[in-house]
Amino acid sequence: MDKVYTIIVNYKTEDLTKRAVASIHEEFIDSHILIVDNESTVDSITSLNNLISEQIEVIESKENLGFAGGVNYGVNYLKKKHKDVKYIFLLNPDALTTHNVISKLLDVLKSNAMYSAVSPHIYDNKTSQDWFAGTMIDFQNCKIDNNPTLPKDTNSLVDVFNGCAVIFDIKKFNDAGQFDEDTFLYYDEANLAMNFIKLGYQCVYVPSLEVYHDVSSSTGNYSFLKSYYMTRNHLSFFKKYKKNCGLCAYFVPLRNLLSSLKHLRIDNVKGIIKGISDFHQGKKGK
Repeated sequence: MDKVYTIIVNYKTEDLTKRAVASIHEEFIDSHILIVDNESTVDSITSLNNLISEQIEVIESKENLGFAGGVNYGVNYLKKKHKDVKYIFLLNPDALTTHNVISKLLDVLKSNAMYSAVSPHIYDNKTSQDWFAGTMIDFQNCKIDNNPTLPKDTNSLVDVFNGCAVIFDIKKFNDAGQFDEDTFLYYDEANLAMNFIKLGYQCVYVPSLEVYHDVSSSTGNYSFLKSYYMTRNHLSFFKKYKKNCGLCAYFVPLRNLLSSLKHLRIDNVKGIIKGISDFHQGKKGK
């Protein structure tokens, strides 16, 4: 049986990370778990070190590398230390696997040489509503179309996988340049997916497999940080990949700004405005 190396990027979510690890242990698969402790503290690393075993490693980063940097850091560590790394499964610390998801995702990934990334159906753990049921890119209207209408009884090719729960072929992941660390948070999946497409690879959504996610546990649903990175990286993405983008890229941020003003979400308003400003100043990364 092929071994799958799981990476969990922890950022002040130790209790949730332990729960995510426990869910993986219920999988019937040869899995090695690497926890990347972003912006490590004495308390966080002490707590996570209690998990260390033959199947679990913990590595530290003294600075917050974001999702993109944290995953790349973990992948590069595994490549150096373990010579048999072929498949990487990413799981958010606030997510839970179910029903032997990892091995079934691996079966799908291995079923076609052009598949590079495979994600399951992801539910919001608090509401049981769809959170990820495929993602397509609408270049005409400069927006990411989450949860488009896709068949529920068969796998679908999608434009973008979901980093909350995804299995990669590590060679294809490296060939595509890994995650773009200029994003820090959000749109990292979309950028990598575009690189997969350039190489002729495909991303797949599997509706029959389920993962549950405590949405925005780290950043918050209506936080400054989420609004900032979503806005700045949205504008950067469409500037990079849509020719003659013009004002089209601003439709989604301005719509979000009006909605935030209507609902008096001041942190959102500040984040969106700052995101637009920093985009114009060419700021990247953290």
